[in-house]
Parts: sequence; C-alpha cells; structure tokens
Amino acid sequence: MRCRVGWQVFFEQQFRNVQWSRPKVRGLPLKKLSVGDKEFLEESFSAEEVKVAIDSCDGNKALGLDGFNLNFIKENWTVISGDFMNFLEEFHRDGRVVKELNRSFIALIPKYVKPKTMKDFRPISLVGSFYKILAKILANRLRRVIGTVVGETQMAFIKDRHILDGFVIAEEIIHYWKKGKEGGLMVKLDFEKAYDSVDHSFLDDILGDMGFGQKWRQWMRHCIASPRISVLVNGSPTREFGLERGLRQGDHLSPFLFNVVVEGLSALFRKAESLDMMKGVSFRGEEVMVSHLRFADDTILFLKPRVDYLINVRRILRCFEVASSLRINFKKSCVVQIGKSGERETN
Repeated sequence: MRCRVGWQVFFEQQFRNVQWSRPKVRGLPLKKLSVGDKEFLEESFSAEEVKVAIDSCDGNKALGLDGFNLNFIKENWTVISGDFMNFLEEFHRDGRVVKELNRSFIALIPKYVKPKTMKDFRPISLVGSFYKILAKILANRLRRVIGTVVGETQMAFIKDRHILDGFVIAEEIIHYWKKGKEGGLMVKLDFEKAYDSVDHSFLDDILGDMGFGQKWRQWMRHCIASPRISVLVNGSPTREFGLERGLRQGDHLSPFLFNVVVEGLSALFRKAESLDMMKGVSFRGEEVMVSHLRFADDTILFLKPRVDYLINVRRILRCFEVASSLRINFKKSCVVQIGKSGERETN
C-alpha cells in the first residue's frame, strides 16, 4: 500500500503545474500555417481516414482501461463502426472526449538494468482504444502539415526528413572546423523529463502564433489536459489524478506536439542570431548558416568559439524554461571545443 501511494505522489507532483502564471513570449519568428492547411486540420472525419488510422495501428499493443486491443476493433469494425463514427462526430462538434474514454494507466518501464530510484523509470501511458484511434487520426492530419511550421533544423517525426541527415550535417560541420582556422563549439543539450514537463498554456500559445485554428487548439487542449491517470504498481492501479502539465508518452500526438513546443526554442535561437547574440557556423561566406540541429528532444548547437555566446545561450535556455517549463539537465549536457586548439569537453 505504501509503495502504491509513493508512486502516486511522485507522478502527481511530476505532472502538477508548479507555477500558475508563466510569462508569455511574444514576437517570435515562427512560420505560419496556410489557410488551406488550417481548414484541412478541422475537416469532418471521413470513414476512409478512420479505417486507414485503425489499420496502421499495431493490434497487439497493451490494453488500456477499456480492456480492448486494436485487433478487437479491427475484427469487429463492421459491428461498431456506426457507434465509433458517432463518437468522432461528437468530438468534432463539442471538442470533448467522455472522461471514461480518456483515462489511462502509467506503466513503469526501467531506463536501466538495475533502477535505483523512481526517476530511473520511464512512464508509458496505456490509453484506451477509442482515444488511441482518435489520437492516431489527429496525428495523421498533423503529420501532413507540421513540416510547414517546424523549421528544417528538426529531423525527427517530420515527413520526408531523416535523423541520419542531421548526423551527416553534424559530421560535415565537425570536419569543416577541424580543417579550418578558427574551430568552434559544439553544445549538446539534454532536456530533463522532456515530455513530462511541457506547460500546456505555452503549447497553446505557440499553436496560436503558428496560425492553428481555434477548433484545432480546443481539440489539443482537451486531448492533453483532460486525461485521468493512475499508476500501475505490480499490476495494481493507484488512485487517479489529473494531468496539469506534460504530454503522455504513448499518445500518438505527443511527438508532434513536442516538436511544436521546442520550435519555440529554435525561434529564440533565430532571434538571438539576428541580434548577434550568438553565431553559428557559416559555409560559402554567409550564404549557408547552421546554428543548431534537433533530434526529437535532443538539441546540438554549433557556435563560434566565444564565451559571450555561451553566456547568451544559457540566458536563452533560462528564458525558455520559465516560459515553457522545459528545463535543461546540465549534468547530461556538455560543450565540446573543436578545431585548431584541439578537442576538449566540459560539462
């Protein structure tokens, strides 16, 4: 009993919004969603796209609170399709999911072979089948348009972009620095509890600044803020609690929404570059400039070797933390000096 209560308190505190009123970040250089894409996202749900979403889901995933896996939905689709389409029509009209359908368990997955503390476990959400299909449909729509508003520096979860391309670019920059006269600084940033820390209001503000419609934003607010969660401890669930901040790992929408959030950090970097507060590596004179690359929740900065640039980056990260609740884990982050003066790594 004490063990279950301990896990419940730990995650309840982790998903609690510790600061009610965060400062707003305005005037960021963000790309805007086109009118056509905005209307596409808010179209009525068609039977065809629902079937595509269901068929693309793995039918053998762990069960959520409703007790049904996707194989059951697939095999009995002709029987339940009418009820499910009614469920989608209600969501499209009202922007809400019945709370019983948006409950989820948290399964504890160890990060290491021998976990020692509660922080050594990754919380994976087991969501119900109805919500899982809804999230898949919305994620499929978002996947088609997100590349127009998330910058080219993000390599993960964007259509027609590949993480390997980012590694190739990083390798070319390192080679360029080693052969050049000046060298540079490579800064590896690691977010602390990345998905679990996202401030919902900040996400909604970024969606608004990118030009997403009110209906879509209402859908996203409800999908991420309405779930009731309980932790599975040795197969036994704890008391339910709410999700005041964070994105559920296991929700199809989460990777795309996290990309939207971290695009705010990329916009801050671009703003800082325009004000000469930091400078990346340039090729062909000033024709091609690269200051950072993002790989999902990992970020690599490429800077000219100046101490004031590092200080400004630290200030930018602090501003982003205050606004978004996303904190850098400086123990897992590092700075590597590359070039004529040799390679040196500092934490």
